[in-house]
Parts: sequence; C-alpha cells; structure tokens
Amino acid sequence: MTTSPVPSAQLLAERLSKYLGPQAAANTLEAFCRRHAAGKAPDALSGPELARVLPHLQPLLSVFLGTTKTEVLLQQLEKELSR
Repeated sequence: MTTSPVPSAQLLAERLSKYLGPQAAANTLEAFCRRHAAGKAPDALSGPELARVLPHLQPLLSVFLGTTKTEVLLQQLEKELSR
C-alpha cells in the first residue's frame, strides 16, 4: 500500500502552521497566493507556482522567526515544493 502525495498547498499550510497557527497559516497562504499568483487560490497552484510566492512571505515570517530562520525555512519549503 502506497500513500498518495500531499498536495502542495496543504504541505505549505502545514509547514507554516507550525509558526503561525493553523488558521493564520491558511489565511496567510490564501491572501498571498491571491495577491501574488494571478488571483488564484492555493489549491489551484502547482508546487513550483507556490514556490514563487515564498519570497513574498519573507517580510512577514521574519517578524516572527527572525531573518536567519526565515531564510532557512523558505529554502526548505522551496525544495519541497519544487519536487
């Protein structure tokens, strides 16, 4: 029995929820995707498309995590979404 891959938007929301909480992560992801990905919802975007939204999250995440942790997190997320 194999497990199906987690959709990219769900993966990103789960990773962000560790730092922002589940509801704030979902709302943030929705808002940033709509604003920076041609008005599309996160679920309508592929992994590489979501990866292009990540740099726009940096200022927000830097406030909560600091610059260094944010850079590491965004690099990890970009790798995961690019698969």
